[in-house]
Amino acid sequence: MKTKVAKGIGVAVLIIALLIIGEMVDPINGTANSWFWEKPQFHSIERGYRTEVWESDVSKTPLWKTIVEKREIAIAQAEAERLEAERLEAERLEAERIAQEVESRVWTAITNYTSNGTTQNYIYYAWQQFGAYGWSAYDLECLITLWHRESRWNPLAHNSSSGAHGIPQSLPADKMASYGADYWDNGYTQILWGLNYISKRYGNPANALSHSYTYNWY
Repeated sequence: MKTKVAKGIGVAVLIIALLIIGEMVDPINGTANSWFWEKPQFHSIERGYRTEVWESDVSKTPLWKTIVEKREIAIAQAEAERLEAERLEAERLEAERIAQEVESRVWTAITNYTSNGTTQNYIYYAWQQFGAYGWSAYDLECLITLWHRESRWNPLAHNSSSGAHGIPQSLPADKMASYGADYWDNGYTQILWGLNYISKRYGNPANALSHSYTYNWY
């Protein structure tokens, strides 16, 4: 009985040995399998952990190095995204600050000119159109002065000798009809026409005011 057990164990050991040898040697060309003989490489990584990896047969680049490089790239990308987000937020806050300063300057100019609510509404309505022309708060201050000289911002102001009419003193008055049939007494219609006239003839209210100072008309 003991002899049979011993023989059985011997056969098992022999089979295992043959299997191991089969893994060690390429059965086709009889050469050693290189991957079998390679030993796992242990690398100490500076971030404080250790890992066991196999060296690639193709690139010979250690897997740990690839992992670390990818991690460092991800960290760099995250940092770049954080910095970009901070830059955009800073730009947004600066734009808000400038817009608030401009709005404050506009209302100061309006309230310094008049306390009449209707006139203030006319002026602020004109300001709301400035974005389409690319004009500044300084141009609004010039417009306030220009149309004060012309009509004191009165939509019914009329020059009986020349026929000029309305807030912008259109000459003749019916030129403003292209912006609405109510041009005779609607200040908002008159403002739209007047801004377009200034843009086409002078470029901006500052230039129109300068012309008005020189020739007493624009």
